[in-house]
This record gives sequence, C-alpha cells and structure tokens, in this order.
Amino acid sequence: LEIARGKATTRKTVPKGGGRIAGLWADEGTRSCLVATLPASEGADDRRLVIRSVQGSWAAIERVVVRPKVGSLSITALLAALALGFFFFKEVARHPWAGSVVRKARAGVDKVGALLFPIFATPGRAAVAVFIVMSIGAWFVRGSLVPYSADGPEKHYMLGGDEPEYMLAAHSLAFDGDLNLYNNVKSGVGKTLFNMPDYPPAFHGSLKNFQRFAPRMKDVDPEEWKEKQLLIHRPGLSALISPAAFFPEKMRWWSYFIVSVAWAALLAVGVWALLADGMKPWPVLAIALAMGLSPPSIFYTSQASPDSVFPLMAMAAALLLRRPTPARVVAASALLAALPWFSDRAIPSAFILGLAALALAPRWHWKTVSLVILGFSAVALMRYYYVRFGVPWPVYHSPRSPISLSTAHLGLLSALLGMDRGILFQAPVFALAIPAFWSWLREGKGKTVGAALGISILLTLALISAAYPDNTGGVGPAGRFNMALLWLSFPALAAWMETGPRPRALWIMGMFLAAGLAQTIFLIGEPGKWFVTHHPMFTFRWVGDLADLFPQTPGAAIGSNATMAAWGLFFAVCAVVCMSFGALGQQKRIS
Repeated sequence: LEIARGKATTRKTVPKGGGRIAGLWADEGTRSCLVATLPASEGADDRRLVIRSVQGSWAAIERVVVRPKVGSLSITALLAALALGFFFFKEVARHPWAGSVVRKARAGVDKVGALLFPIFATPGRAAVAVFIVMSIGAWFVRGSLVPYSADGPEKHYMLGGDEPEYMLAAHSLAFDGDLNLYNNVKSGVGKTLFNMPDYPPAFHGSLKNFQRFAPRMKDVDPEEWKEKQLLIHRPGLSALISPAAFFPEKMRWWSYFIVSVAWAALLAVGVWALLADGMKPWPVLAIALAMGLSPPSIFYTSQASPDSVFPLMAMAAALLLRRPTPARVVAASALLAALPWFSDRAIPSAFILGLAALALAPRWHWKTVSLVILGFSAVALMRYYYVRFGVPWPVYHSPRSPISLSTAHLGLLSALLGMDRGILFQAPVFALAIPAFWSWLREGKGKTVGAALGISILLTLALISAAYPDNTGGVGPAGRFNMALLWLSFPALAAWMETGPRPRALWIMGMFLAAGLAQTIFLIGEPGKWFVTHHPMFTFRWVGDLADLFPQTPGAAIGSNATMAAWGLFFAVCAVVCMSFGALGQQKRIS
C-alpha cells in the first residue's frame, strides 16, 4: 500500500487475503481521509495501491463513508438551535439595554415557554424529557456514524481503539464467565463479530505488556501464556455491555445501545439533581442539550469506550452531592465506587469526589456507609489485579508508553490547544470553566463539590498530559480524553447560570456552544474524518489551507508556537471577560 501524504509517501503491505486499511490521502494543500477494506487481488504478487485524492469528485469518499441521514442532521440542528436560541434570547431580553422590539419578542417567547412549561414543570419530568430527547438524538446520530448492522467486510467499519477487545471480553464474560480472551479468538468469535480473522488480543494483551507492570509474570512461559491471554484493560465497560453478547450478529448495535442509554440516563440524573436544587429549567436544559450534542460527546454515544460512560458517572455523583441527603450520598458513593473499574483516568475523580462524599455525608453512620461502599470497591479491584497479575494496583499499563513528567508540558499543550484533538477546539465552551468555577466558589451553592470538581479536572488533565504527550490515545477516535474534561466542567457551567452572568458572558458562551454544534453537524456528514490524526474541520478541500492558522500537535510540528500563543491568548481573554462581566458582579435585570 502506498499512502500519499503531502509530498511524502508511506508504503505498507496489504495482508494476504485482504486487510483493513486506514490512512491519510492528500495532495498539496488538502487533507482527506479514506477508510476502506481492500480484498487482495487473486494471482497478484504485488498487492499495493496508490491512494490519491480525486480533484472535484466525492466518489471515492462516498464509496466508503456512510451518507448521513437527513433526519439526523435536521433533528440535531433543530433541537440545538431552538434550545440555544430560546434560552439566550430570553436571558438577553431581560436586560435594560434591550429595546422595545426585543421585549415584545421576548413576550412571545415567554408564551411559547408557558406552553412548554408543563413538560418541565417538575425535575422528574424534565429528567425524563432529557433522557428521551438525548436517546433519540443518539439513535439518529448513531445511524449516520457507524453501520453497526452491516454484513460482510463492513462489519468492522469504524471500529476504534480498543473496541474489539472490550467486546471480546464482554462476550467472554457472558458465555464463559471469565476474561480469558484466547478461547474466544480461537473459536472464531472475532471473525464472526468483526470480520477480523487475524484479530489478535495480543496487541494489548501480549505477555510483554503485562510484564511491564507485573514482575511476577516475567517467568511465565510465552507459549503457556498464549492459552490464557487476559484482558489488560479494566473490566467495567465489558461488564456493562456484556448483555449485548447474547445477540452476536448485532453485538455492536446492542453495545452502542447500552452505552447511549447509560449516557442519556446519567445526563438525566444530573439535570434532575440541578433542578431539584432549585435551578431554573431553561438554562440547565439548554446547556445540557448543547454540551450533549457537541463533540466529542455525541460521537462517544456510539463508541464502546469507557470514556463514554465514566465522565457522566462522575458528573452525576458530583451533582447529587450538592444537596447531600442520605439517599443522595449513598447513590453518589455507588457511582464513585464504580469509576475505577472503568479507566485509569477515572481514578482522580473517584478519589477526590469520594473524599467530598465522606466529608458531606450527614452524621457519622452515613459517613460509615459511604466509606464501606468506596472501600469495598477499592479492595475488590485490588484483589482482582493481585489474583491475576500479582500486583494490587498497577501504576499504569499503557501498551505504548509509561507516564513521563518530562513530556507532560507537551501533553498539556496538546490536550488544550492541539488542532487535531485539543478540547478548546473540539468543545470551546471548556474555556469558560475557569470563570464558571470562580463564580461557583464565590457565590454558588455546594462549594465543597465545586472545589472537588475543580481539583478532579486538574488531576485528570495532569494524568492525560503525562501519559499521552501527543494526546492521541492510540488509534482511538479524536476526543477520547476530552470527555472527562468536558463533563466534569458541566456542573460548574450550569451553576454559573444560577449566579446570573452578564450579557457579554452569555454571548461568549453561546458562541462557543454554537461552534461545538457546528462541528457536530460536520461530523455527522463526514464521520470518517473523526478517525484521522487531525481535526475533522480541516478535511474539506476548501478549508484545508486554513489549517496553517491553527497549532499542530505540540512536539510533532515546529512553528506552531506563535499560533498556539495567539489562540491561547484568545481563549484567555474570553475567560477574563466572562470573569469581569459575569462572575464578579451582578447586573440588575427587568423581571
């Protein structure tokens, strides 16, 4: 295979019998992606192909990228536009500088709101409405992103990152009751489910990867290990999606269904908690809808990844702790106890918010209940690792590289400002997390929870920066690590509305939320672009040249310092403006 990338050419060999090929293809000044399965030509000794861009033609892309459903685009755009427009118009029209025409228009909007109010009259109704709307939205978007019910060679289409391994482990749990992947691969499950006859669990589950964090396994015979290859990842996600294994021909369909339902349910719990604490429904619903439909969130409703679930679990637990009744403390403790079973990146949130749960629990016996729940989960997880690997708690088991503080600064810049996967470009509203937390800690309710969330974000960002200096997360789709940062900031952004930010802050927030929604619409139309090593917004031919105005991933490209500084200054100015005009003072409103 010859993949043309700019003026360079990368040569790869297509496996005998065909293989999955994913690569960049480009000519000068353009960037595009091709994801395809190419059968080997019978009798051809030289199985190589030159992938080139086709000037003025989308035929090559249309052959391998699923065309979007019109319904998914229209529903996503309509819901987002109505929610954002409705909320921001209502808020801005309250201020004294709004003219008479704006006020009359606001009166009409209020009438529409009065008609819709019975739907959101109680926190329970609002939560149910959020669950239904987000589940339907995820359903339509999922149909455009992944042909999960495809037959033949398309079964593996757009499988990202560790998905095959998680699904194989789910199948093993459902039918064998263990996490030994070897017998599942040997029986042909990988080929049946994903059309991957050569799928090796050894990519992550090879003996050498286990030996990096389990000294006891250095004496294990490699041949003996082949008969009992274990899951190297944490088992929480595989346990969650294990019921999907009972529908083998559509296991991906049911896996994504379970993930999206869990995602929508946890978001509904967070909305319910905010409204039950006395917040107005429209600000909460507008922000929840906009953030839920913005990248990377909406994309990961259709990915079997722990990052699809655990950030919403941490967010829901934090919001339950804003009013720490006994029932809420127990529910929050249960959510936090489950976090470490999903990902290493969930440990900072589980630890810090767990301490907050212990501190906020009313009376000593409820503190004891919370401690028992959290402690039992921690001991069980340590036993899980010790029995299998001989270590009670692996420091880190990335198959690519260990944690390194020497490159953490590059990882931090990449996580925030990298053009390809930086959260400030994928979800610009994250830039307002600083004024939002500032406002919460000064004037909001539940300051202990606010401080715990802020520390959790900082520790999670530090872990991501040290573990992944290029912020790519292997071959996983873009935005994998941004899920935790995005949803840990949601409570602060929602609480910010309670303190009444001024119009300038509202307009900046609306602009950033709209930017995220615009990327979502683009993503639905061109889902294959989400799997490449650059930001999907720059894959269209007519915007390819604009990529020079945005910073490349730090460490991989020289000359991005100026653009990185410029964009960093832009987001910093926006945050300072919001702090000056929102979090540090109130403006009189016309009721």
